[in-house]
Amino acid sequence: MKPWEFLPFGGGARRCIGIALSSYEMMLVLGTLLIELRLSAAARGVPRPVLRGMVMVPEDGARMRVREVHSRVPRPSPRLGGAERTVDAS
Repeated sequence: MKPWEFLPFGGGARRCIGIALSSYEMMLVLGTLLIELRLSAAARGVPRPVLRGMVMVPEDGARMRVREVHSRVPRPSPRLGGAERTVDAS
């Protein structure tokens, strides 16, 4: 087994230079999902953990129930900002 085999971005001097960007992107995606969805365990009880590499995981996986959240707060239109907005510089 190699020292960095189970680390997704490696480590040490040869660590992936994209780790900061991908970590930030992961937080944005997860934050967006958690605003719009509610997750709950499909099975009752506590799953039996097993060691897989460097992390503990449920022995038979983790089935989740996903429910959409209907918010009363209006969401901003995606057309208001970003690449769609143009400015006349003349």
